[in-house]
Amino acid sequence: EQSQIVRSRKIAIPLFGSALNERALVSSTFVADRFKSLHVPPSVEIPDHVKWAVHILSRLINEHPDETRESILTNIASVPLFLKCVFLINDADEMTRLLNTSLVKNVVIDKRSINVWLIAMLIGKRDIKMRAVNFFKMLSRLTILDVASSSQSRDRYSDHEIERFVRLKRDAF
Repeated sequence: EQSQIVRSRKIAIPLFGSALNERALVSSTFVADRFKSLHVPPSVEIPDHVKWAVHILSRLINEHPDETRESILTNIASVPLFLKCVFLINDADEMTRLLNTSLVKNVVIDKRSINVWLIAMLIGKRDIKMRAVNFFKMLSRLTILDVASSSQSRDRYSDHEIERFVRLKRDAF
């Protein structure tokens, strides 16, 4: 009787994407995703059409929260690196304008938007670390008034909305 040697292999679980086999781990998509998430450029410039889109989506959230908010947030929060780009904007005034939009405030408290990009920023250069710290400050300081004040919904301060805000913020932490 020949004894069988069972070799156990460690299973590598990728941080970005999924892998069904070892080839997928080194696929170009995986490498590109990892690079994008971990790469922290010194500054970012947002094209005018993107700024316009953020303001239009914020307006939709403010004017029609019941009909549009969850759909918009589900789609934007799942956009890889959206918040990373916002927090890396070179122009402080431009970044502040975007951070003050309803869209960005709602995305900040959405756990789906927080990912490895934040760790990459925390281990980056000093000025990049400060931007990551600013994200945490914004997240911790946001109140229901900040998120709902521009909403035109009469239910913006309802018990349901307060519970939603508290749940989202808790989940983000």
